[in-house]
Amino acid sequence: MMKREVDPVLEDALKTIGVRIRQIRKERTNLNYKDFAEQLQNDGVMVSKNTLQRIESGNENYNLISLLSLLKYFDLQIGDFFKDAGL
Repeated sequence: MMKREVDPVLEDALKTIGVRIRQIRKERTNLNYKDFAEQLQNDGVMVSKNTLQRIESGNENYNLISLLSLLKYFDLQIGDFFKDAGL
């Protein structure tokens, strides 16, 4: 199966989102991504460690529900998150 090309602008946006999620995780939890993913699942937020790793790395597309779940967990408004991320 051939990997689909991603528009460079969108690829940069995914990386920026990942960097911002990682910053927020470190600022608010001081947990590594594996422990944080476990905490999320214990709190009923269904974001696996693989999904969290993909979001933070910005290397792969992920679903909007995962991102929105993280923003809700951190009590962040989507507009504020994207504004703070420079998007």
